[in-house]
Amino acid sequence: MEVKLNIFLMAMAVILCYSAGGNRYPYLCNLFDMEDYYKQSNVSNPLDRQILIGIMDVTECWINMAELYTGFILTPKVKKLQTIKERVMISLTFSCHSSITVHFNNFSITDNYKKVDLDLELGFSKCSIIINEVNIFLKIGTILMLRNIKNVIKTESETNCLFAVNLQAIHLEANCDQNYELNCLFWESCMQIFPNMAVLTIIGCEYNYYQINTSSLREKFPNLDSLVLNFARVDHPLIFPWMKSQIIHNENIDNILKAYFDLYKDIYFYSMFPKNSILFIHCQVKFKSLVLKGEVDMLALTEMGLSYLEPSLLLNVTLTQTLNLAKNKLETIHEDLLKNQDKLLRIYLQDNKLTKISNKMFAGLKKLRYINLGNNNIRVIEDDPFKSLYHLKDILLQNNSIAQFPRDMFRDQTGSLEFLEINSNPRITDIPLWPIYSTYLYDMDIRDANITGDSIVRLLNHLNKLDVNEKLVDGGMDPPFLPLGNTGSIDLSFNKIKTIPSDNMTGSMMLKLKYLFINYNIGVDGNPFTCNCDTSVIQEVVSDKNEVVSMEDELASWLCVNPPEFRGRPMWTIAETEKYCPINAKHCPNLCSCFKRSGQETIIVDCHDVVLKHMPKQLPNFQLELWFQNSSISEIGPLPYLENVTVLNLAENKLGNIEPMVINQLRFLKVLHLHSNHLTSIPFQVTSLKLSKLTLSDNPFICDCTTGWMKQWLLDDEKLVPDWTYIKCLNNYDNLQQLIAVPDSEFVCKEDNSFSVTEHVFLPAMVIGSILFVLVVLTLIIYFQRFNLKVLLFIHFNLHPFDKQSDRKKDYVYDAVTVCSHGDIEQTVKIVNHLIEKGYKIADMYRNSYIGYTYIENVEKLINCSNKVILVLTQSAINDKIIQAAWNIAYDKAMTTSMTSLILVTDRVIKKQQKDVDINLLQFLKSNSSLDRESKFLKEKIEYLMPKIKFAENRDIEMEQRGNDLRVESNAHEDTGNRIPISYPDEYHFYVKNEIIPFLAANNICAKILDMEFTPGADIRDELPMIFDTSRHMMFIFSEESLADEVRIYILSQALTKTQLEDHNFLLLCTSGKICLEHMTNDLSKYVENYVTISVNDPKFKERILESITHNSEVKRNEQNYLENDPLLPYHR
Repeated sequence: MEVKLNIFLMAMAVILCYSAGGNRYPYLCNLFDMEDYYKQSNVSNPLDRQILIGIMDVTECWINMAELYTGFILTPKVKKLQTIKERVMISLTFSCHSSITVHFNNFSITDNYKKVDLDLELGFSKCSIIINEVNIFLKIGTILMLRNIKNVIKTESETNCLFAVNLQAIHLEANCDQNYELNCLFWESCMQIFPNMAVLTIIGCEYNYYQINTSSLREKFPNLDSLVLNFARVDHPLIFPWMKSQIIHNENIDNILKAYFDLYKDIYFYSMFPKNSILFIHCQVKFKSLVLKGEVDMLALTEMGLSYLEPSLLLNVTLTQTLNLAKNKLETIHEDLLKNQDKLLRIYLQDNKLTKISNKMFAGLKKLRYINLGNNNIRVIEDDPFKSLYHLKDILLQNNSIAQFPRDMFRDQTGSLEFLEINSNPRITDIPLWPIYSTYLYDMDIRDANITGDSIVRLLNHLNKLDVNEKLVDGGMDPPFLPLGNTGSIDLSFNKIKTIPSDNMTGSMMLKLKYLFINYNIGVDGNPFTCNCDTSVIQEVVSDKNEVVSMEDELASWLCVNPPEFRGRPMWTIAETEKYCPINAKHCPNLCSCFKRSGQETIIVDCHDVVLKHMPKQLPNFQLELWFQNSSISEIGPLPYLENVTVLNLAENKLGNIEPMVINQLRFLKVLHLHSNHLTSIPFQVTSLKLSKLTLSDNPFICDCTTGWMKQWLLDDEKLVPDWTYIKCLNNYDNLQQLIAVPDSEFVCKEDNSFSVTEHVFLPAMVIGSILFVLVVLTLIIYFQRFNLKVLLFIHFNLHPFDKQSDRKKDYVYDAVTVCSHGDIEQTVKIVNHLIEKGYKIADMYRNSYIGYTYIENVEKLINCSNKVILVLTQSAINDKIIQAAWNIAYDKAMTTSMTSLILVTDRVIKKQQKDVDINLLQFLKSNSSLDRESKFLKEKIEYLMPKIKFAENRDIEMEQRGNDLRVESNAHEDTGNRIPISYPDEYHFYVKNEIIPFLAANNICAKILDMEFTPGADIRDELPMIFDTSRHMMFIFSEESLADEVRIYILSQALTKTQLEDHNFLLLCTSGKICLEHMTNDLSKYVENYVTISVNDPKFKERILESITHNSEVKRNEQNYLENDPLLPYHR
């Protein structure tokens, strides 16, 4: 079939090429990847044939409709179908490789072209079309559905849309890859109305919404059944439904719509056909203009960010099938919202923020069958919110925070409930009672909750006696027992069931449990079943020989998880003698667990994987089993309780030796595990013990006279030591060899009584010489590393030996200021944070600088108001002008105060470099100690050199007061000479208007939007100087895009000129995003390089702007007071 089709396509393409000469469009469309499908066994898709035509062209082209009709439409199979069916249904889809315009030429059906009765579904994907050319397809058949996906429909002012008469469905989807206005819909230009339109679907883009003209919809589609809007904006009043008369659908239209909307059918479309429905998905709707009246099958308001719905929305409408409010932000549902919706069948409320279900929320929904409340944050359920909802089949409450259900909840659903999903509620501790009595329950899902064995016991305790008549349920009596013959399932997987406790388990409760297993498939995968103690309930259920059903099959998934020795075994196979239960025993070691053997007086002390290093001094005074494997024990000595030990597990420890006295104490020992230790031998006395099992492998035994007896002993009793073949020893040639394979002659201990010169002469001399050498080296290290040693004493003991630590000086604002280049900021920040944590007040040249001043002016100010200067001077920063200026200022201050006021952090390269280095810096490096930036404990060394912290509280108060002296608020009233115009890009309008201006106003700063200061129509060049003259500061926010704005660049250039002439920080320049210096003007790039600016993304953006403004106000008011203290003040003229 495919080979014949390809041959036909090639032939048709040749014919089309020759027939293109007389057409008004120059290019014939290049068709490719054409697919042709006939109807298969898919009852949900009524299409008899589906044709997909791909178009490869990249420019405008046309399609020969005559050849298309004869080659694809009028085929023998279609003719044969026509003899069977009254009408043949065909889907014809054109898919373009790129967004191009496709034309369809007119043609006539002659005697050679016999017409057949067809129903058409037309689709266009990425193909722009001329709407009136769609009329040409009427010569092929009746157009029932039009799908336009990711394309543009071109129209004229008045278009003759002949196809509108029989059209019953339109699916319109925007091309989100292109940026164009989505406010022109093709039917608005049609002269005709669409009297038989049933369903209209409009899908826009996430960032480009369709603009919906509601009056045009009502005019063009007077009988519309269903409206689906996705990514659309509705600003005008919308009354729904508006149909004037009920239309009769084509027999295939509903199934076609279901087939093509299958992507949405689970939530949106499955139940909406064939009657009227309205769906808003990701839409912007003015709900005050939305009027719903009469009967509506389905209403969907999904993914719209709704947090609340007014009850009046559904006051005049009756929903007959579905209400979908999923994927919003609803925190509550008003009790009157659904008050009169007694015909509603389904409610979708999942993926919201609901926290409570009130008892009246769903009252009166007597026909409700399905409700989905999953993926919310429901914590509280009042009484029984589903009371009197006797037809409710599916209840979904998964992924919430529900802790418990009211006792009578689900009671009225015992005759209807089929599915109950309450999984992923980690606070649920009880299994709901009433769903178990539901006659039709298919699945109750309680996975990932907090169900335990006690939860099952409580459920059994609440179940009533057998053979209670179901009428008692309707009469308000206690619940009856399980309805026999139910084949539903209860999924308790991934809970916290360890076992079903046997305490207080009566015979009646056991009988109920058996019937529970018989009537329900109970899933328990992923539960931590623990089998070492109480498994008698499960064992009794399995051991009941009266049951016809094999309970082992019903409990096949009840497999042990803990302890490890039982893992994978069915719970009912654990023998009573194997069990042990936890107890609180006296002298049970900390971090260890103690158990008691079932039916015995034996105590198990379990300390495995606990770091002990030594055996406990005291243990419970009972017969003992000691599980001490992997406990880092290195030795074991005689202990009183060893005489009571029957099992001793010391495997995987660090034992190097066991004394014979210890073996003699273990007279009742039955099992001994010593494998994976450091033993070189074991005492011969172990042969006198009445052991049933001993393990010795993975020990470094030595093949000498102390282990020679072990060979024959192992060979005589192979069952006693199961790992005997893996026991190895080190022979005389330092080779490991299987112990039982070593010849008897090699188990010899050598004796050597000769005098050793090495041992008695050379060795002592070497020891004494080594000690003297170490003492000399240690003395030299202490001398050359004395500073590092003093720092270590300071770190570990808070001692400050041999150096007098100066106190903080009260006349400085900061204890220290850090100065560094941009490349050293990361390391400097660590130093600053460390000193701040220690209680010091530290300034930073980048974080504490005032905006609008040069870096050098800020650095000079910070150095003069700081006790210490921490200067990070590395090789990469040696030529930095700012760092050079900072060095000169700090050096001058050190010369006039004290050299200890300068803490210099350098690297080894500068210390060795002699060229291009300041002579003062070289002298300072030679005569004073500098710190290596790569040295260990750099932060602690700097802290060591800092002044001593005293009178912390008073000092902080004084520093705070002195810091406050540097800033003062502006006048409370609007001063024309102190206002601040702000210029900014359009995207920052709301940020400036709603955050910056109110913030400054709250601090009595009068900020104005610069654009609002200009007179409309006037030339800004005339008004800008006057605005600047009446302003103390100018705040300008610019981005990369601002560089292309000539007006804003002009304003900025004027501000740059004025700030050069002023004696204060007139221009407060703020940046947004990354800005390339190469794109800036020369004046702007020089300003950015030398003056302090700020990014709008700075976490303290507003605070630093305020400081830079208020500081200048203080300067203006107190010039004389701070002339000597503040280097940023102008010189007196």
